[in-house]
Amino acid sequence: MSLSKPLSVMRQRIVARIEQLRAISIEDEAVLSAALHQALKDTSASVRTEAIEIANKQDLRSFEPLIRKRLADRVSYVRCAAVEYLGNFYEGEGIAVPFLYPHLADSDSLTRLQTIESLGWVGDVAAYPLIAACLHDADPLVRAYAAAVLGSSGLGGYRTAIARTLAKAPQDDTKPFFVQALFELGDESKFAAMLELLASTRYIARCAAANGLAAMPLNAQQRRAALRAVADAEVNFLFRADQSTMEKVKAELKQAIFDEPGAANA
Repeated sequence: MSLSKPLSVMRQRIVARIEQLRAISIEDEAVLSAALHQALKDTSASVRTEAIEIANKQDLRSFEPLIRKRLADRVSYVRCAAVEYLGNFYEGEGIAVPFLYPHLADSDSLTRLQTIESLGWVGDVAAYPLIAACLHDADPLVRAYAAAVLGSSGLGGYRTAIARTLAKAPQDDTKPFFVQALFELGDESKFAAMLELLASTRYIARCAAANGLAAMPLNAQQRRAALRAVADAEVNFLFRADQSTMEKVKAELKQAIFDEPGAANA
């Protein structure tokens, strides 16, 4: 018998187990709970990940102790799913979650990135110095996410470290993350820099800049300038995907302008 046949059968069985999990109604709490308990111990990493993702999507909080154990899973994408679940679980609590700290140095860059994001969701102030160390990560996107979380923290003491990282490795694709972070930490000059990035030669940078403008805490004047710049980028798009991003951001900026105090009566 060839090796491919048993592997094919194995994959079919894994897919079947995943489909069975997805088919269980959230209303059948007892059935779903029992199935997820079993799935979290499944020999397939894909099944374990699916169980975590279902618990996360359905906000099943009783699974926190079991999912925390998956932080030690041998498969990186299972660990990553567990980190995401725990970030959502403790979101906004502003507590220390030291069991996530080791994953800032995980061997998998996506898990490191998700750990940074999850710690940001939690608002774990004690983790910020560790996140700042990730500004030196080998992966530019991990560095960018570290800058983003530090920027949203409002802690101006990290501004110099973010600026130095940007100066040492000005990756065009990730530059908007650093520019937004510096703006959020009080560097008003970075608003003009973000507008300039709408004309970057890199698609990812252009879209990241547009999305950054929608998320930045702009004043009324800046918001209108951003709207004009995004509208211009929408008309003079380089690729069709640019146009859809600019359309979305333009709508968000228009809504933000409409929501300004007194705007409805203006």
